[in-house]
Amino acid sequence: MKKLLTFAAFVMAVICAMAQDNVASKFPEFPGSIKIDLWPDGAPTKTGREGTLPVVNPTWAENVTQAELFVYPAKKPNGQVLLIAPGGAYIGLAYRNEGHDFARWLNDMGVTAAVLHYRMPNHHREVPLEDGRRAIELIREHAAEWGADPAQVGVMGSSAGGHFAATLATLYGDSKWRPAFQILFYPVITMTAATHGGSRDNLLGEAKTPDNLFLYSLENQVNEQTPPALLLLASDDTVVPPVNSYNYAAALTEKHVPVTMLVLPKGEHGFGFTDQPYKHLWQEVMADFLASQRR
Repeated sequence: MKKLLTFAAFVMAVICAMAQDNVASKFPEFPGSIKIDLWPDGAPTKTGREGTLPVVNPTWAENVTQAELFVYPAKKPNGQVLLIAPGGAYIGLAYRNEGHDFARWLNDMGVTAAVLHYRMPNHHREVPLEDGRRAIELIREHAAEWGADPAQVGVMGSSAGGHFAATLATLYGDSKWRPAFQILFYPVITMTAATHGGSRDNLLGEAKTPDNLFLYSLENQVNEQTPPALLLLASDDTVVPPVNSYNYAAALTEKHVPVTMLVLPKGEHGFGFTDQPYKHLWQEVMADFLASQRR
């Protein structure tokens, strides 16, 4: 009987280990990338969804509970690294067209791309900033291995990922977490009337106090030390009102922070790296911006 119990315990341990493997293997392979676990010993703030499996399809994932960084080193590095946060209303990740699909194009310019599968906050508002700061730390620790400069780490995000990136750019805290520059595609910026309601609800939950609404309305958090910004959006976006970007650009300008904004006449929301009529235009503007930030 004792041997049977021991064998049963062994089988359960194997099953548990396989289940843990399945959590990571739910995402497809990303050839050319180096995967780094942000929190191998567990994250500081728990989301309440730990141990549950993500729901993944070829372009979209929900219930992401394990933060992972996928680094694509450039073959001919120019020193820059771009930390990329896909969007998804803080409930999922559009990990292809707002994440991994950018990697090869950036690599061709000498930029190392680092796509972050950040944890869904599940109303724990501290989680995005924790993951963003940790990702910056890890990139700077390993930068020399990829021929990159720790001082040239920028952040990029789309939609709610834009809010993630702008949070890191404005609420970074210690200078060791400050990005060198920020690139925001059709970002959620405010938590007030012009916000994207789903993003606000998934981030803040019931904690929509006046203080939290002010803190996470990032147009209020800009100061003279906020990094230079590039904003890319379409004027016909009906999901995240363009006024989010307009007000953020105005706040940056007021604090004398360099800002470039490109407003496409068409494109709606979520165009990311997909083929669309103005792709060549935003690529040209983004390439020029990256060149202007190179040291």
